Amino acid sequence: MTINDLAEMISDFATRVEGDIRDIKNIQAEQGKDIAVMKADIGGLRTGMVTKSYLDDKLFDKESDSGMALRKEDQKVDAVVVKLTEKNVINKQEATVITAMSPFAVQPN
Repeated sequence: MTINDLAEMISDFATRVEGDIRDIKNIQAEQGKDIAVMKADIGGLRTGMVTKSYLDDKLFDKESDSGMALRKEDQKVDAVVVKLTEKNVINKQEATVITAMSPFAVQPN
């Protein structure tokens, strides 16, 4: 092996190392782009997320709305029972049984 052969081997090795370094830099650049996209996606997810307190408030509102609607329906049933009793369609005992079934039952006196 001559000095020229040795110099050629070192030159080939250096060329391969330079190619490997370029490949690594390209991979890093691609990964950097991927990370930037992921950060943007995570930011979008955070923007679209709701907080626990927001959900609690909304659930409370819905429960309140449904409770009020149920109470109105109960009042309507009570009114119908009163009218049916007044017109002698049902007797007082039957009216008491019916009003005791409702969600907001009227307790007999």
